[in-house]
Amino acid sequence: MSWPHRVALIVPAHLKNTANQIAVALDPDLGGDKTFSIPLPDVSAPTHWGAYTAAAESFVQTVQAVMSGQISLVDAVAADYAQRWPDIIPPTAEQCAAFIDQARVRVNVPWNDVLVELDLLPPENITI
Repeated sequence: MSWPHRVALIVPAHLKNTANQIAVALDPDLGGDKTFSIPLPDVSAPTHWGAYTAAAESFVQTVQAVMSGQISLVDAVAADYAQRWPDIIPPTAEQCAAFIDQARVRVNVPWNDVLVELDLLPPENITI
């Protein structure tokens, strides 16, 4: 399988657990329960959590369809949990809606560009 894309995903800190629960279903192989593991803007006081990953075309298409509402996130997550993780309770419709509303997803945009766009670049990394 080819992994030609880079996907940046960022959520507010209060959605970290929900985002990782959703990543369990969207991750095509390992389960993704630690996908959102980059504290932003810094380790001492994260206001957001991020993930930056290589991705296959099929993953990018799925994420874009989910984020645009073409595919129901709650249905996709529930179906995956039922098939691969039947003993784990999937995120609720409300949690999935909060993720859709507040997550920021960028495909093939450099990580630092995404952080600048969202005003999350740590101050020590900003040059004037």
